[in-house]
Formats: sequence, C-alpha cells, structure tokens
Amino acid sequence: MHWPRKGRTDVQIYQPRAGELVSHRQRHGRHVKNVLKKLAVQEAGFVQLHDRALGCLRGQENAQLGLQSQLLMQTSLAALQGLESRSKKAHIEFKAAWGDLLRVKMAVYLTDEPLALIATCRELVTTCAHQIFPDLVSCDVISGCDYHPDEVKL
Repeated sequence: MHWPRKGRTDVQIYQPRAGELVSHRQRHGRHVKNVLKKLAVQEAGFVQLHDRALGCLRGQENAQLGLQSQLLMQTSLAALQGLESRSKKAHIEFKAAWGDLLRVKMAVYLTDEPLALIATCRELVTTCAHQIFPDLVSCDVISGCDYHPDEVKL
C-alpha cells in the first residue's frame, strides 16, 4: 500500500498492519470459498442419497399396495395367510436392506461432516488469532474484529 503525503514514520507504522489485515481478509475469503465448495459437494451427495431412499421407499409402498389390492380376490384363509407372509417378508427385506444403510450413510451428513466443518472453522480462527494477535490466547477477545484491543483503545 502507498500513502502519499504521509511521513516516513506513519508509513512504517501503518503499512505492515494494513498488509496483515489484507492477508487476513484474503485468507478468510479463501476459507469461505472452500467451505462453500465442501457444502455443495455434501449437498449433492445428500440429495442423491435422499433420492435413492425415496425411490426405495416408493418401491416398497407399491409392493405393499399391490399386496393390499389382492386381498379382496382371496377366497380362503390360507391365501390370506400367504399374502400376509409375503407382506411381512417384503417388509423385513426392505428394513434390513435400507435401515442400516441409511443410518450409516446419513450419519456422515448428520454428525461427521458438520463436526469436520466446525473443526476447520475453529482451526482457521485459532491460526489467524495467533498470527494476527500472538499475545492474546483467548479467541473470545478478538471474535468479530480485525483489530487488537490495544489498537481499538488508540
């Protein structure tokens, strides 16, 4: 940066700090861009998993409705028990195939990914805090501002 008509002392004092602030803002911009990319990838994966789950659910629903429509055509107790058996078997297969799979795959989007994102953000705040304000140890003192508390007092 260049300050015309400023004294040499002013430039020596303010120029390094202005450079630090510009560097911090650029790092913050890169971080936001990376987070948005990760969120887009997560959202695409979640939507794909959601669509697969809905398709499977609709398939199971159609199978059950098909069995239900056959109820009126059955003339004996044995035929009704056969339909009940097929219905229970289809439900057990559906539950076994998709119940655990959805819980495991959804857990990634419900717990693992958000925790990784929080850790990344916390790491950025800690890194920037130590680089910009090496004498401060608490992130609470500087959260939401670019300036050291002593700079604000001046």
